[in-house]
Parts: sequence; C-alpha cells; structure tokens
Amino acid sequence: LLSKFFWFSCLTLLFSPGVFTSAQGAPLRQLADSHSLKIGTAVQAAPLRTDLLYRQNIAREFNILTPENEMKFITTQPFRGVFNFAEADEIMNFAQANSMAVRGHTLIWHLSNPAWLANGSFSRQELMDIMRNHIMTVAGRYRGRVAYWDVLNEAVSNDGRGLVNQSIWQRGIGTEHIELAFRWAHEADPDALLFYNDYRNEGITPKSDYIYNMVRDLVQRGVPIHGVGMQLHTSVAVPPNLEQMAQNLARLNAVGLQVHITEMDVSLQNAPGTRAEQYETQAQIYRDVMNVCLQAENCSSLVTWGVGDHYNWLYWESNRQDFPTMFDTLHQPKPAYFAVQSLLANFARPVPDLPPVIPDGPAAVIEVSSSEANAPVNVAFRLYKQQNLYGLEARCQVDPNILEGVGHSGGDLFNDSNSFLVNSGYNPADGSWLVAASRLQPHEPILGDGVAFTLTYNRRASGNSPVNCSVLAVDVNGGNLPVEVVNGTPVTMTVPPLPQPLPAISIPAMGAIQGSVQYQNAPDHSGIVVQLLSAEVVLAETTTAADGSYLFSDVPLGDYLLSASAPQHLSLLRPIIMNGDIQQSQATSDTLLAGDADGNGIIDILDAGLIGANFSLQVPPGPVEADINRDSQINVSDLVLVGSNFGQAESPVP
Repeated sequence: LLSKFFWFSCLTLLFSPGVFTSAQGAPLRQLADSHSLKIGTAVQAAPLRTDLLYRQNIAREFNILTPENEMKFITTQPFRGVFNFAEADEIMNFAQANSMAVRGHTLIWHLSNPAWLANGSFSRQELMDIMRNHIMTVAGRYRGRVAYWDVLNEAVSNDGRGLVNQSIWQRGIGTEHIELAFRWAHEADPDALLFYNDYRNEGITPKSDYIYNMVRDLVQRGVPIHGVGMQLHTSVAVPPNLEQMAQNLARLNAVGLQVHITEMDVSLQNAPGTRAEQYETQAQIYRDVMNVCLQAENCSSLVTWGVGDHYNWLYWESNRQDFPTMFDTLHQPKPAYFAVQSLLANFARPVPDLPPVIPDGPAAVIEVSSSEANAPVNVAFRLYKQQNLYGLEARCQVDPNILEGVGHSGGDLFNDSNSFLVNSGYNPADGSWLVAASRLQPHEPILGDGVAFTLTYNRRASGNSPVNCSVLAVDVNGGNLPVEVVNGTPVTMTVPPLPQPLPAISIPAMGAIQGSVQYQNAPDHSGIVVQLLSAEVVLAETTTAADGSYLFSDVPLGDYLLSASAPQHLSLLRPIIMNGDIQQSQATSDTLLAGDADGNGIIDILDAGLIGANFSLQVPPGPVEADINRDSQINVSDLVLVGSNFGQAESPVP
C-alpha cells in the first residue's frame, strides 16, 4: 500500500523520547531465529535518516525488512529509461549493516506507476519491453542481495472473478504478463524467491480461491514462483478467520509454495471497548496470526506494515485516530509486541513418535518420542530378533545447544538385577552420550525382542537437533554381532527455548587451587590435562609440569570438581571446596591409573566400573590393562570379558 505524509518523518525527532524503554526478554528477531522464522517491518528511507529511535527499534527487533515505497516503479523509474536507486540503496545498506534480509516490493503493480507509464500509449510489444527492462534492471541491481521479491502485487479483483481490469499490464499485454514477470525476475536473479502478493486473501474466499488456482497453474507449468504473500491488513472489528487461514496455508503447502505475511497491521477503527481493551484484542490478533504461521510448515515470514503507529498509513487516513502497529507513536512496545514476544519464546511443536520399522534380521530401532511439546524427549533402544546377545554399547550424538541429557534407565533386556550397566554421562560440550551393558553370569544370552535402555533429554532451546546413534553388540565371548540400526540418523525435532537466559553472576576472586597429578609407574608426569569445573561447565584448564604439579589462581569461593585426564589412562574427578575458612585449597596429590584397573590384582566389579567410566578412551596397542582384549579400544567387549571373569586373579588375556 502507498504510504502517506512523508513530511512527518522530519518532525519525528521533536516528539520522540530520548531513551527507548525496551521490553524485558529477548528481541523478536532473536526469538524468531530460533524458529527459523523471519520477522520484520516495512521501512521508509526518510525517517531512517532522521529518526534515531526508529533506526534503533528496527535494528534491534527485526531480521527482515521491506522497503515501503523505495523499490516501487514510481520511485525507481520516474522517467522512462531513467532509474533512481538512491533511497533503495540507503535501505539496502542499512539492512546489510544490521544482518537483515530484504523483501523487494514490488516489481509490477497497477498502482504507484509514474505518469509517463500510467498515461502513456504503448503497443503490446512496447509494454512487454518496458516491463522486461524494468524487472531486469531493478532485480538485477540487487541480485544476490534481495532474498525475496514481490514480483506481482494485487492483480486479482476483490470479488475473485478475474484479474484487475484497470491494470495497464493486463489491458496492454493480457494474462501472459503474469508468467512473463516471474520468468524475467528469475532470469534477473536466479537465487531470489519470487512471490505473488495480495490483500484479503488469507481466508477461504472467492478471491483466495482464484489466487490459489492461478499460482497452482503457474507451478504446474514450471513458472518460477516460490510463494504467496498475504498482506493481512485486518482489524479488531473484523478479525481474520484463523481456521480458514490455516486451511489456506495448508493447500498452498500442498503445491509446494511458501507463505509470507507481508504487510500486517490491525486497525482499531469501529472496535468496541476502551482503548486498553482494544489494545488487548489487537494483541490477541497479532498473537493468533503468528501462531497460525508457526504451526504451518510453509509460513516462513511475518512482516508488519510500519514501526510505530505514526509510520503507518491508517494513522493518517484516520486523522491520527488509528493505532494499528505493535509500537506506539513514542516508539514504545504495545501489548501486541509482548503477545508476539511471549508466543515466540514459548512455542514448540510436539515431537512425533516414530513408528517402529522392523527389518528382517537383528535390529536396534531407535525410537524418539515426546508426550507433548514441552515434555522431555526420550530416545529408546528397542532390539528385535536378537541371537546370543550378551553385551550392548550405544553412542548417541545430539546438538548440545538444543538438547541436554538428563537421565538414563535400563529396559527389560538389561537392568540392575541381571546386568552391569554403564553410563558414561551426557557430555554437554559436544552432545555425546555413551551407555553400555553386559549380562551377569549365570544369566543366559538374550534371545528375542525388547528395550535395552532409554536416554532422556530436556529441551534447552528451539530448533532442530539430529539424534545420531550407533550400536555395538557382542556375544558371550566379546565377539561382534551384526545389528542393523534403524531411525538412528537423523531424527529432527523442534523444541522451545528457555524462558530467560540465566544471568551471569560475578564473584570476586578469593584464592587458588593447586596440587599434583602423576602417571602410574612413569618418570615424567607432564601433559596431564587438568580442568576446573562448576555445574558441569569448564571454568579453566591447564596441563601438569614434569613433576605433575598444577595451579589455578584467582578462583572465587565455591564448590568445584577437579578433572584430570590423559591418553592411555583412566580419568579422575576430585571435589574441591573453597569457603571463607579455606581461601587456598590444601595441596592434593593424585595418580592416574593405567591398566588393571584399580591395581588390586583381582578382576572384579570395581574394574568394570572403571572401564565403564572410560568408554570413550582410544588407546594404542600396549600394556593398558583396561583394554582386556587388546583391540586398542576400551569398549563393551572388554566389559563383557571382565564381567565373565569376576574373582579371577589375573586378566584372561595374557
């Protein structure tokens, strides 16, 4: 739509407050990014130059913008063959400086055309040449920089009976102008996604039916069109039909088209209630439309028509009595802003249960499920058609920014009463998790089906996380068994972000932690990695000197864990307590075990526990006692061999 009263922008600084009072919580763009969604606004070049708060609001809150008038025909080609990109370039530069995508608006429209075009007399071929030259010049100038183009705007009549008769393009070229516009836009910029844009097309109406049939036909004939823009100029008095909107998005998705909400505003004209009540209803409409977009697979952007009520066309058409945007005339967020912010912060789709796929032979089916959108995610290892299974090792990897491992449980095949279970623990650094189990004698090998064990994850943020799992199965002698892994790679899910990031707490430094860690039976103790951890977060890291000594200085008061690890050795954890009475910890001395594993000369469940805690250890061939079968890996095969020789005075493998 055409913006009114550009002169207002030069007065804005006189009425704007000196400080923008931001809402608590993350900006809209940050929350939208977590849903792979674009959220934006229409932008005018004049206030972008003169209104500092306008610039700050746009840059802070949005990850996409639409030039409101600066890319229309009347602006970019005011005289035939004479192009003007000054204001469009200003907006493009602002978007690039603030890492924002751009929706180009609009290449072809029957309105906002210069007088030479609107009043001219041209043959069909001349009009085609004019249209092609304009599209190639404008879209070509911003090739690779404008991500989305409204190629054609408002070409369908409101009654849905056909195309707009007063369109110079329809009168002079005919219906073919639609296909030509999209083909030429694609030629000018093959990477841009191309949209047809219109208003009153969000529900199921004769107009939206006509648009659906038109774009479906274009898709079927191979015309390069990628989506439909729904402007959503709506009102509190007559809100959109959300059920119909969802149906419309679904049918467009079925033909492979994206949907963008392109020009949303919510008028208060003729709305009942007090201004505060109107604002609450307005907020609910903004929230509801955003919710429909988030629920749809193909809705990837929501753009509002202006930042600040005074930069919206309805404000001026109503003689300053309509307030349709998410920000007021003082640049302050309105209830609509907070409604959208809250929804983006808490929205999540449920994780679908994966139907089991059972192969013909032995298999481990990785089942990922969640009972509801905000519930923990369970990853179960369901085994089918097993023969002589005695030990199982599973490794899973997830995105640690999205999922956090919190629990592990045995199943009906391996449990505390019949097996030795190993849980190496979820690694928050890389999202890995290793679990394993071996049967205890005199329990027989496993024959048949059942759940081995289950891993449980909490959701940390919104986004898609792969769940990549592999398994190693062994028989009673530690030999490998073939097992097909199904549904292990990858499974994707959408999960909600944390409501608020926890603030960092600054505590003054109070002391130092020092000590030594030495290799078992080695003269040089340098190179052992020592880490200081708090709540599973590594605060500091160092390596030991030749005598095994280490030092952490300027450490705040608190409780810590000290971790020491080195290749070919078993790692250790030591609790460290620093309070007001102990400002410098007592010197400690520890030894990294190599081999047997606890050095007591007897193979027992303590050795199995130490092996289980070090499953990720990769060792070279050599005298490492934990590597029972000398295959250069400490894994479930070693666990099975240890478990079958409890009480023996020596390793079963010389």
